[in-house]
Amino acid sequence: MKFLEAFGRCAKGTIALSMALSAPALLAVSGIAVDYGFLIQKRTALQGLSDAASIAAAAEYPTIQGNVTALKAIAKSFVDAKADDFGGNLSVEVTSDEASGSVTVSLTHAWTPFFAHFLDTGITPVSAVSTARSIGSGKICMIALRPKANKALHVLQNATLIADGCAVYSNSKHKHSIWIDDNGSVTADLVCAAGGVKYKKATSVTPNATEDCPPVPDPLAARSAPPSDNCPKNAPQLVVSNETRQLPPGTYCGGIRIEGSSQVTFQPGVFVIKDGPFEVVDSASIKGKNTGFFLTGTNATLRFEGNTSIDLVAPKDGPLAGLLLFEDRNAKAGNVHVINSDDARVLLGTIYLPLGTLRVAANSPVADKSAYTAIIADMLDLDQGPDLVLHSDYGSTDVPVPEGLIGGRVVLTN
Repeated sequence: MKFLEAFGRCAKGTIALSMALSAPALLAVSGIAVDYGFLIQKRTALQGLSDAASIAAAAEYPTIQGNVTALKAIAKSFVDAKADDFGGNLSVEVTSDEASGSVTVSLTHAWTPFFAHFLDTGITPVSAVSTARSIGSGKICMIALRPKANKALHVLQNATLIADGCAVYSNSKHKHSIWIDDNGSVTADLVCAAGGVKYKKATSVTPNATEDCPPVPDPLAARSAPPSDNCPKNAPQLVVSNETRQLPPGTYCGGIRIEGSSQVTFQPGVFVIKDGPFEVVDSASIKGKNTGFFLTGTNATLRFEGNTSIDLVAPKDGPLAGLLLFEDRNAKAGNVHVINSDDARVLLGTIYLPLGTLRVAANSPVADKSAYTAIIADMLDLDQGPDLVLHSDYGSTDVPVPEGLIGGRVVLTN
C-alpha cells in the first residue's frame, strides 16, 4: 500500500504516459485526415476523367446514332488510358438519351481507405457521373469574340436576330455575356454563352440560351491579311458624288465615300480601304459580286446610312475567299462599324471584325436575301428596331464558308 501511495504521488513520467495513452487516437485522426485528402484528390481526378469520356462519346454520337456499344467503347478508351492512375480498379457504365442526343458516363473506383471507413462505411467506392451532348446543327453563323465583355451580344429593344439553321455564340465569360432588352428576340438552332445571359421583360429566345458554354475558337485566326500598297501621309478620301461609276479593285488611301444619288459598282477583286472610312451615305447605292473589303490603318471603319442600297457578294477565291469584310487584326481595338441601311438585304459572305463592334440599326430586314451571312466580331449590337437575318444555305452558293463555321459543338450539361 505504501508503494502504491508513493506511485500515485509521483509526477515523473506523467507526460510520457499521457502521450502513450493518446497516441492511438492521434494516429487515427491523422490517418483519417490523410484518407480524406486522398479521397478529394481521387474524386477530382475521377470527375475529370468522367467529363472527358462523356465529351468524347457525345462528339461521336451523331455518326454512330446512339449505339451504346460503340459509345461505351469510345468512353472506355479514355478511361483505360488513365486506369493505371487508379490502380486499374475502375468500372464504367455508359447510357444515352436518344431524344436529347446526350451521353452519360458513370465511373466507379473501388478504393478502400485504411482509417476513414471507421467513421463512414459509405465513403467508398468513389464515383463520378458526367453528361454531355452534341448541340446545334453543326453550323455557326455568329460569334462574339471578346472574352470578358459586358453585353458582347446586345439585342436592344424591339430588335430581332434570326439565325436560320445555325448557332449563335458569345465567348464572353461575363455574367451578362448576352443581354436582351425589352421585346428583343433571338431565334437560332442554338444560343450559347460562355458566361451568363440577361433577359429583360417580354423577351423571346428560342431555344432557351445555354450558359457556361466552352468558347468557340476564332475560325479565321489563321487567315492571312491581303497585301496593300503604301499610302502617302494624309491621303485624301475618294469621294464619289452623284455619279454612276465602276471602281476597280486596289488600295484606296484615305478611304471611300459614296454620296448623293451615286450608283457605284465594285468590280470583282479585293478592295483595301486604308487610313480612312468606307462610307455610303445619302441615297447612294452600291453593288459588287465577288468583291471583298479589307479595312486597315487609321480610322478604317464601315458606315452604311439609312437611305442607301447595299448589294454585295464575297469573292469565291483569292485572299478574301468567302470574306465580305475583313478588319485588320492590327487595327485599333473598339472601332465601331455601322450598318443602318434600310436596303442591305444581300450581304453574302462572312463579316470578320476581330477587334471591332458591328452595330446594326436599320429599320428594315438586313441580309435576309443572302444565301448565307456569317458574323465574327469582337462585339455585336442590334440597336432598336432591326431584323438581322443570318441564313446558312451554304449549298446554294459558290461563295465558300470559312472552316470552323461548320461542325457540331459538344457541351457538358452535368
